[in-house]
Amino acid sequence: MGQHLFYARCRHCGYAHPIEETVCKVTCARITPTRGLSSSRQIPAAPSGSARSGSVRLATLLGRIVGGKYRVLREIGHGGGSTVYECLDCKSGERVALKVPLDETVSSETDLRRFFQEAKVIGSLRHHNVCALIDSGQLENAVPYIVLELLRGESLDSRITRKGPLEFEQACTIGLSVLEALAFTHELKVIHRDIKPGNVFLCEDGQVKILDFGISRWLTLEGPRLTPAGRIMGTPVYLAPEQIRMEHVDGRVDIYAVGIVLQECLFGRPPFAAQSLDELLREILQVGPIPLRVGR
Repeated sequence: MGQHLFYARCRHCGYAHPIEETVCKVTCARITPTRGLSSSRQIPAAPSGSARSGSVRLATLLGRIVGGKYRVLREIGHGGGSTVYECLDCKSGERVALKVPLDETVSSETDLRRFFQEAKVIGSLRHHNVCALIDSGQLENAVPYIVLELLRGESLDSRITRKGPLEFEQACTIGLSVLEALAFTHELKVIHRDIKPGNVFLCEDGQVKILDFGISRWLTLEGPRLTPAGRIMGTPVYLAPEQIRMEHVDGRVDIYAVGIVLQECLFGRPPFAAQSLDELLREILQVGPIPLRVGR
């Protein structure tokens, strides 16, 4: 009681871990602290600022022409094992997004296979609520890349951080768009497994698109299984109970995550009171999210 705790936000799982922890209990990856975070009932926001020193080949990619036609202009984001750049398609004159894996991803055979799988998954998902794949290929050093449509607007996470709780009508419109995209992906036997505000994009023209199929999974027998035994995939706040228990999962884990996202839209913060990862997992398994009438 009265003890002042500090947390470090894990860039792998998105949750705040006690500062003395060095390994993420969910992804088993080493936590890379960015700053100390005072204890709070709200999940801390991701820090902003200049690119990390580990950002993949930033100095060598800027200004280069990739794939014979994509001139790299600037970095527009990184996280989840990859970096995204804004590029100019020299043939069409259009702006596109180039996604390449980080160095640590390239050094892991499983993560590299997962990056190739993401390109295959997105290429099969032609839907107006899914960020479209334009092209894919490899750099000279065999590092893969994928080219996506460049979206103008902001993530749902950014909108909530900037404006706080959304109105019911706006939240419902966003939720229905996400569910429409998931209905399509589930019909093709693909589950996303990482639905969260950071992976929902609100375009300037009013469209809503889901992003980042980096840890998606095919539900077909021939689909490759890239998840190591004993490792939970996904962002803790949005994990369904069966994901935490490492039981069989299907499209319902995505539907559960949409419910948590909708509550976050209406509350202005995730619908859990936990201040640590262990507390959060217990709340998900034993208590459930804060009721709508309490949080709103």
